Amino acid sequence: MRGYSTDSEHRATPSVVIVEDDGEQRYAAELLMRSAGYSPLCYASAEAMLDAPLPPEPLCFLVDIHLPGCSGLELQKILCRRIRHTAIVMLSGDASAEETRMAKAEGVLAMLRKPVCPDLLLDYVARGVAGSPVRDE
Repeated sequence: MRGYSTDSEHRATPSVVIVEDDGEQRYAAELLMRSAGYSPLCYASAEAMLDAPLPPEPLCFLVDIHLPGCSGLELQKILCRRIRHTAIVMLSGDASAEETRMAKAEGVLAMLRKPVCPDLLLDYVARGVAGSPVRDE
């Protein structure tokens, strides 16, 4: 019927905020998120992301743990203070055991090692935008 719309047509496309200083990795993550139907917002630094307006929820953050300036761990703490439900998937090629422990203590949804399996990353993003209480152990 023309003029009739369902609730599903009015739901916002979930946003995925990507904070990654490596341009190639950032672009690859953006393409993956777009291919899965998400709206990616990409930033090369935590400072750039913090200066930008965020879309309304639902959203999930993909954050490189080793960023220049404000680190991924520092960004995680800031986001957890600012946003009621913060789903963060932390990414790293070489996170130390201490960094992993700190991220998990702050409630990171997952700590994934680069290169990341695309299906695994998409699974955690889906959990994040859905508000799933499941945490990576």
